[in-house]
Amino acid sequence: MSDKPEDTDWPLRPWLLGGLLAVAGLLVHIAGEGGEAQTIPWRMALAALFVFGPLAAAFTLERGRYVEPAIFAGIVGLVMAGIAGRATSAGDHYPDAQFWVGAGCISIALALPLFQSGFHRRRFAIPYTEAHGHAWNDALSGVGALAFTGVSWLVLVILNALFRLVGIELIDNVMDESWFAWMFSGAAFGAALGTLRNQLKILGTLQSVVMLVLSLLAVPLALALLVFLVALIVTGGQALWNATDSATPILLACAIGAFGLGNATLRDSDGEMTGNRVLRIAALVLCLSILPLTVFAAISMGARINQHGLSPERLWGLVAVAVACAFGLAYLVAVIRGRKAGWRDRVRQANLHLAAAVCVVAFVLA
Repeated sequence: MSDKPEDTDWPLRPWLLGGLLAVAGLLVHIAGEGGEAQTIPWRMALAALFVFGPLAAAFTLERGRYVEPAIFAGIVGLVMAGIAGRATSAGDHYPDAQFWVGAGCISIALALPLFQSGFHRRRFAIPYTEAHGHAWNDALSGVGALAFTGVSWLVLVILNALFRLVGIELIDNVMDESWFAWMFSGAAFGAALGTLRNQLKILGTLQSVVMLVLSLLAVPLALALLVFLVALIVTGGQALWNATDSATPILLACAIGAFGLGNATLRDSDGEMTGNRVLRIAALVLCLSILPLTVFAAISMGARINQHGLSPERLWGLVAVAVACAFGLAYLVAVIRGRKAGWRDRVRQANLHLAAAVCVVAFVLA
């Protein structure tokens, strides 16, 4: 899909996406109509199909390129429909059905920028800059469209209050209808998304600003993690186990923070990185701290399992810890193999390989 640059000057895009998601909203309403709809597998499968399929199409449609996005959207919709139907069928027999849906969403979220970068044709030959840029553009445009949808509802509520002052209750009556809520939300989200997708240059600038601001947190987090890990090693980890019963999620949260801020500092290439030596060292410390954090998280998880036994939630926790350890190990290997000059490019390439691997693992688990 990305052999050519995305056409950002497509005036029809906001109208097309607004109409597409409005129709999708109506179909979701029809599929979920009825008080017992949430317990009927085929209805939930249809609802998931009409939510995820059109959303995938909205993020991937480009002028003159309709076939591949339509196929991708169809696959996404069918996958999530199958997961939603299976999760609904599980009922109370499986306590972890919500994790199936979550794993499916993670798989799709990772597959989206890979597809936009042409991974289905170029495999790992796609430039990291391209995949990373698509991921950020998707996140920023999605958040922006959600914010616009919320503001649209706020305006509608204000207009409704205004009209009611003169005895006009048309908006009030329509707002009470489920079909209107779905269609209005879909239309607002689609129109905003289409408008934002037409301004990818501005999104690219916003991405740079966001990453610059986030990189300012890299130094204090790197220092804090360094002190924490030294203290943990000196005490043999005993202080951590005595301090809290929720060490694993705290350690994983710190590892995720190190991953996010480390990559915000690394940017897409060395040329885009700041020349500040302190920030570059902080990025190295953050990347290297992921493995020890996840190893301690694994030890903590093992201690909890030894005390309380296995449960579906702890099994999914083990998967999360294993994935986090894979990132930590990959980063360590990248730093060792890249040595002083090339470790940053190896970390970026590791991100691409890990994203594809986690996408497949999440799909299988879902």
